[in-house]
Amino acid sequence: MNVNLLNDFLFGKLFGERGCEKETLHLINPFTNKNFKSLSFELNEIKGNYKNNKKSVTDVLVMMNNDTLVNIEAQIGKQAKFHKRNHFYNSKIYSILLNVGEDYEELPMTIMINILGFNLHNLENYHTTFVLSEKINKEYTLEDIIETHYIDLARFRIKVRKNKIDLNDPKDRLTLLLDEKTPQSLIDQVIKMDEFANNIYKKNTSCFKR
Repeated sequence: MNVNLLNDFLFGKLFGERGCEKETLHLINPFTNKNFKSLSFELNEIKGNYKNNKKSVTDVLVMMNNDTLVNIEAQIGKQAKFHKRNHFYNSKIYSILLNVGEDYEELPMTIMINILGFNLHNLENYHTTFVLSEKINKEYTLEDIIETHYIDLARFRIKVRKNKIDLNDPKDRLTLLLDEKTPQSLIDQVIKMDEFANNIYKKNTSCFKR
């Protein structure tokens, strides 16, 4: 059954609630290329008085075992200047984490994972990572502040059509599972070889049977 796992309600049920820690951990590690061991769920709605009465709502907001904060958002419909909205959310996260007078050293490293149904830029890879780096000496980065990941499903589908998917790559398997346009034959292969994908698939099916 091919359903849109990135639907706000379904994505929240699969990855954004207590009891989903294992699934969410396996969503984060492949995209960040890290090996987090555990996580805890944080407040998903960040309230405040913003310009034009804006309110920040993140799909998933978790604190990892090393105090890194991870924010995951799925945005299927095209939105202009999405990267600016992304940084707006991040600034609001920081604003609630640090009270006036507190030491800035207390601010955690923040990782933003954005799963998009449209092209954000013209780079070839479907997964791109941005960090703060020095303009000339690009190898010098401020690694303990923010890391932003963009998963471009539109570009990933080109890779699927060209038969360039690597099923041994957990990131490719995960993206196949998340994309509602993935052929069922590929989904079947993924859930046979990936325990995490199989669990998510079963959980998703049970949601629709209720």
